Amino acid sequence: MLAAWVKRIAQPKHLVLTQKNFPILTPTRLRAHQKNLTKIRRLKCWKKVSGGCVSIEITNEGSGWHLHSHWLLDVRWLDMQEISQEWGRLCGQEFAIVKIMDCRNSEYLQEVTKYVCEGSEMAKWPAEQIHEFVSAIRGRRFFFPFGSLFKIGREIRAEVKAAKPAGQPCACGCCDFIFETEEQATINEIRQMNRRKR
Repeated sequence: MLAAWVKRIAQPKHLVLTQKNFPILTPTRLRAHQKNLTKIRRLKCWKKVSGGCVSIEITNEGSGWHLHSHWLLDVRWLDMQEISQEWGRLCGQEFAIVKIMDCRNSEYLQEVTKYVCEGSEMAKWPAEQIHEFVSAIRGRRFFFPFGSLFKIGREIRAEVKAAKPAGQPCACGCCDFIFETEEQATINEIRQMNRRKR
């Protein structure tokens, strides 16, 4: 869907907003970060952005939690000094490290659509950090479309669905089936049992 949207805009940009590392990850900290993502979009420095999306990424490489966001924007130019100062102010810092890249190639997709946390990185964390991470992110969204992307999202989804080749029926003639690994099937069964208990 994002690739289809980017084809419609002339100057797509990939923006990264970071903030200082902190020792404890909490739902409150995540909520504050997400509110700041909304607040920056309302500022004068953001006025030329007509739309896009943002995804949040969380890392911890031993020096505290690092919360940052990847933006895909429909904008010709942004004043990065002003963005750095405004984002820093929202985060309670004097300034913040930010960067922007032209993304008329496909490299942006890997950054904007990657996981909230790399599984290989999480595997290195002690159990307490994994618990802290899971407790903090539970029930939170980490991807947000806005502006022109949000407005034409339904139209783009319809185009992508129409372009998708028809499924091949199985031997019985059915086209409505799902491929799962044994692990996925077990997880889905557990989820269904938990839903029934509620």
